Amino acid sequence: MKLRVSMVTLGVDDIEKSEALYRDGLGFPQINSPPGVGLLTNNGPGSDYVTVRH
Repeated sequence: MKLRVSMVTLGVDDIEKSEALYRDGLGFPQINSPPGVGLLTNNGPGSDYVTVRH
């Protein structure tokens, strides 16, 4: 079986800057998420996700 990471969660001090980095800098589309959580995907194979939390 080939192992892979499909979700990464990052704890950050400034969620807006972190969302901007992944969304605007790296081109990850943002998905609707609850307040205090940024959920982004790379739309790659298996729909990998990055979450950023304050």
